[in-house]
Amino acid sequence: AYSQSIKILNTNASGYPTIKAEISILDQSGKEIRDLNYSDFLLKENGITRTVLEHNCPAPNETRISTILLIDHSNTMNDQINPYDSKSPSRITVAKQAAVQWIRGLPTGRFECAIMQFSGGTPAVEIVQPFTTDTSKLLVAANNIQVVGGTDYNAAFLHDKCSPPNPGALEYAEKNAKYKVVIVFLTDGEHDPNNGPFRRSEVIAKALSLKVPGDSSGATIFCLTLGLPVPLDLQWIADSTGGKYYGNLTDANVVENNYADILENAKSKGSLAPCTLSWMTDCSGGNA
Repeated sequence: AYSQSIKILNTNASGYPTIKAEISILDQSGKEIRDLNYSDFLLKENGITRTVLEHNCPAPNETRISTILLIDHSNTMNDQINPYDSKSPSRITVAKQAAVQWIRGLPTGRFECAIMQFSGGTPAVEIVQPFTTDTSKLLVAANNIQVVGGTDYNAAFLHDKCSPPNPGALEYAEKNAKYKVVIVFLTDGEHDPNNGPFRRSEVIAKALSLKVPGDSSGATIFCLTLGLPVPLDLQWIADSTGGKYYGNLTDANVVENNYADILENAKSKGSLAPCTLSWMTDCSGGNA
């Protein structure tokens, strides 16, 4: 027998008396149905039939993403990006400029973004800006990154050695992300073995198994290295998670172009935005 199921993912009453809900409708095989019309819905609220005001299913390319800019802020990020050009900007300046470009290019209404910084200091990883949709907060955070310490990849992706440990990008995303997770990792150095061996296999396993409310496809990781070839460990991570890597970067424009390429790639990997349904409500017997 043919049957359908509907799941209400989220409701928003901020426009009361108009209520808006994000919904997912599945057929008997579990495949999502996205080509329904107003006449296909019978909506009841507290037993009262309501008129559907709007039903919308975004196009497949209108995806949603949870992005994390994971930026190395070790001492060497103060060095010039091109050591053979005395007028070239510092690596941290380039990192900030690329982050600003990323933030300004995020798809309106279809993202959340966090900014994290890592080094080999204490703490070795910090959340500069938690997930937000507010680009003004993100721009301030990107420009406030300061340099300190060495380089600890384990802290960046997993957690540092503080007690309690501060979460790296994957552990933070696991507990806080809503949509498809995309991590952009930028560094100018290799992992410092004084921080223990890099746990590459653990990073890959955690990325691939990552599940968040709006997506179960794992995290995709993109890696960029300033002034050095991409270490094999980072190549493995990018390849294994469906990302890409970019190395030996010594030009600010190239870095910004790489970020733009990654953002377009990230949009194509994002979580499909759910359908929405809105209706007019009222107070009936004290119940909205």
